Amino acid sequence: MTMIPRFPILCTTLLLILTSCTEEAEPTLLDRSDNGQSISTAVGQVVTIHLEGNPSTGYQWLATENDALDISISFQPAPQPPETVGASGLFEIKVTPLNAGDTQLQLEYRREWLDQPPAETFVLQLDVTG
Repeated sequence: MTMIPRFPILCTTLLLILTSCTEEAEPTLLDRSDNGQSISTAVGQVVTIHLEGNPSTGYQWLATENDALDISISFQPAPQPPETVGASGLFEIKVTPLNAGDTQLQLEYRREWLDQPPAETFVLQLDVTG
């Protein structure tokens, strides 16, 4: 009677279980080409959006009020020679859904202190699962 070695089978099974438990969602990275799109995401999963801009002109990307989202915006200038003034670069917008359901993110590229329509807008529909 042939005996099947159980240890390799047990190790393989355990490895598959551990791998599936620690699997994280792929990071979501969007840009200007995703404007107007709908995406599916989960509560707590960070969605990162890169949008070009130049804050030295007074313009910046600003989010409209949305209590269903935690939004942080930072700016990273593009590499420029030291004597260059007014460097453009990328605004990085990190959006974390706080609740399940459908919600909309609206970003406006504008001068915050002026009462004028935005120069550009970026709109993203989020279908958030729990």
